[in-house]
Amino acid sequence: APDKSAALSPSLQAGAHTGASSYRYSEGDAPAEGWAQARVGLFNKQQRVYLRLRHGGLLSAHAGAGAEEPALWEVSVAGGRAALAAGGRRAVTVRTANGATVVVGLNTVEETTRWIEALQHACGLVFGALYAQEQEIGAGFYATVYMARDERTREAVAVKVMRKKQSNEAQAARIAHVISREVAIVRALPPHQHVVRTLDVFETERDVRIVMEYMP
Repeated sequence: APDKSAALSPSLQAGAHTGASSYRYSEGDAPAEGWAQARVGLFNKQQRVYLRLRHGGLLSAHAGAGAEEPALWEVSVAGGRAALAAGGRRAVTVRTANGATVVVGLNTVEETTRWIEALQHACGLVFGALYAQEQEIGAGFYATVYMARDERTREAVAVKVMRKKQSNEAQAARIAHVISREVAIVRALPPHQHVVRTLDVFETERDVRIVMEYMP
C-alpha cells in the first residue's frame, strides 16, 4: 500500500504546476499526453490512440487530440503498478488495482521515460491513502459532500463525490457533462479570498472526488 506519510516524489515536484491548476497531490494539468500504440488486455490488438493521463490517475484513450474528443476507453491506474515492458525500452506496462493490463508503446526512449515517470506517480495517487474520508456533511442530486482529513498534515478538508455511473445512459451522459463542466470550472478559478480553494481532483471510471478547503 502507498506510504501515507511519504513526501512527494521528485517527478511530481518537477512537474508541479503553478496558478489555478496547481494541486496538492494530483495533477491539475495532464502530466503526460500524446499519440501512442495502446491496448487494454493482454490479447487485444494495439491501436494508435491519443492518450491522456489526468485527474489523479485516470488514463483515457481518444481517436483524436481535440479537447472534446470522447474517450474510447478509460482506466484508473491509481493503486496499480507501472514498469517497462519486458524485452523493450519503448513500451510501458501497467497492471491496475482491478487486475487489468494496459500496454503503451512509444516511439522514442524520451517519450517512454516521460510516460513511465507520469504513470508511476499516478499509480501512487490513491485517494484513501492521501485523505481519510469521514462523515457526510451534505448531499444533492448528483453529489455527496464528506468531511475528510489530509493524512499527512491532518488538515480538515471537504470532499465532493460525484458518481459517474447512473441507472440509464441519458442520465449518465447528463451527469458526465455536469462533472466535466464543474471540474473545468474549478481548475480555471484563480485563487481568491472569497472563493473556496480546490486542493485536489481524483477521477476513476466510477466517480470524481473534488477535495476543497473545509469552511465550517
